[in-house]
Amino acid sequence: LHAITYNPQTHETIEFLPVESFFWLEPNSMTAEGQMHLGQVCLYPRPAFQALLDWVLPKYRGNRPGLRVVQAGPMPELPQMLGLPLGGVRHEGAGLKVEYSEGGVLLDEEFYGVVTYQQNGTQTNWGFANLLSFRAAQGQLESLRSTFWDVARSRQMNPAYEQVCAQIYQQLAQGFAVHIQQGYQQI
Repeated sequence: LHAITYNPQTHETIEFLPVESFFWLEPNSMTAEGQMHLGQVCLYPRPAFQALLDWVLPKYRGNRPGLRVVQAGPMPELPQMLGLPLGGVRHEGAGLKVEYSEGGVLLDEEFYGVVTYQQNGTQTNWGFANLLSFRAAQGQLESLRSTFWDVARSRQMNPAYEQVCAQIYQQLAQGFAVHIQQGYQQI
């Protein structure tokens, strides 16, 4: 899912970006890094802020004139700031601030993401289930950040949708398990 809310009179924007799902298999002899396989991208696990730099930024803003990374780093408090119930799942929050030009206007943008990591035998499934950005004209982001965070925390998922997603994920996991078992049988 992807959602964007913006002020049509200015460049104030909050964007909820789609899930970015990766896997890494050890040893990895089947899929080239960066290649899509069974609905996930093959990518070696890395810290959340590095994944923002290596994957998210080039994918969503890589073509912006004058793109410059201002700051990037871990944000251990991010899951709590977003009110995420991650339980015992290994996770890591990160933030990234960039500046660039769009339509002749200098913009500041901050990306925030929470990566979860799950180890299943020789495979690591990981990625951003929560990924968002705040954008404003250069020099305006600081004064808008509190409002952006209020909007980010106010989103609510439809419980019926979450139930359907859980069922689909379970079906996909079962299908994947069958696929792996067939591979072992061929070996």
